[in-house]
Amino acid sequence: MRTATIDDPAPTDVSPTKSWKRAPYLSLIVLVSACSIFGGAGSSSSTIPIPGVGQWVDFGRNEPTITNGAFAFLGPSGVAGYFYTKPPAAIAQGQTLTLVYSIDGSTPEWGVSDPNDMPPATIHPFLWRSGDDLSCNGAMASYRFWSPSGVTLKLGDSRTLTSVLDPFVWTNCYGQHDTSGFAGALENAIGIGFTFGGQNFFGHGVNLTSGSATFKVNSYTVR
Repeated sequence: MRTATIDDPAPTDVSPTKSWKRAPYLSLIVLVSACSIFGGAGSSSSTIPIPGVGQWVDFGRNEPTITNGAFAFLGPSGVAGYFYTKPPAAIAQGQTLTLVYSIDGSTPEWGVSDPNDMPPATIHPFLWRSGDDLSCNGAMASYRFWSPSGVTLKLGDSRTLTSVLDPFVWTNCYGQHDTSGFAGALENAIGIGFTFGGQNFFGHGVNLTSGSATFKVNSYTVR
């Protein structure tokens, strides 16, 4: 599914291990870099795709289309960023998210899409709350959450990415824990899945600098 273009003027999905702070100069830098990822004019949650049961969707500008849980990583002009599916009817703290995936290809080399990010390229578990305006301002900072239990992208079959849904583990747009915000995201989730990024940002996207690679979701459970 192709997505509409969106502005995302905030330092989203900051790694909690980094010392990024919200400051005027950083906001300006990230405004430029984030717009290059989500693109477009105007922020509106109505343009965020809503997946059906068993359906995977993608979000971002120049994003590879995911079909039946599979997509091909794009070259430098593309950005593989957000991928998610409809959450189970009830998801709760203490449950475990498990993604089993495969990456096949020929000598791929991944780069990070944001010039303020750093390689190596990674994949992280992701949770998205309904109603996000993509600003990360105020309460919106906790409408997207990431687990720090990411892994570096490599070729291989049946690789596993797993994380317990724990508010003291998952972090929001600014790399902060928010127990009430996390509870709200679980209760009102629009999607749950994974994102690609680097060492500074978990979801600002990756692309191929050389070689080829195809990603496939083998299974995805929350229980």
